[in-house]
Amino acid sequence: MFDFVKNLDLNSIVDEGYLCTLAQNQLNSNRVSEAVNLIIKFNLYKSFNIKELIINLLDSNHNNLTTARMLINQEPQFKEEIVERLSTYKNHKVATSLLKDFNLKYEDFPKLKEIEENSSANYFIARAFVDPTDPEYMTIYKNEESFCGNKKMLIELSRVLLARN
Repeated sequence: MFDFVKNLDLNSIVDEGYLCTLAQNQLNSNRVSEAVNLIIKFNLYKSFNIKELIINLLDSNHNNLTTARMLINQEPQFKEEIVERLSTYKNHKVATSLLKDFNLKYEDFPKLKEIEENSSANYFIARAFVDPTDPEYMTIYKNEESFCGNKKMLIELSRVLLARN
């Protein structure tokens, strides 16, 4: 417990059960970040499903990434599973960030790797369809050159081009 709890003689009121209830009330009110802060500060990890909290925290708001990292650092056995569960089109940027932070390998996450490749291909292909005066503009020929040797990207470029005509 914090010193102020002892100094103010609040031990009879503020115990682990009270703090768990307080954290649970925060969760029930969809205030996941506040609940997680209580769990971290008062070391209440055993009373909650940390894996689900991390997912809910990142799902609700990607700005909670720092708080989620603190939880993951306390429960490192969930690193791979969290990255795998976040390997969706909605959360792939967060998953990639965690992958890099924890020095994990892309090869271990084929779903995330495929999403990142598709996302990258779509980014470059979309640049061919912006106004030619835009600084982001990239000709179709330049796209084709940059995808040279990457059969999957060339197929995606061809698919988009055929869909546009």
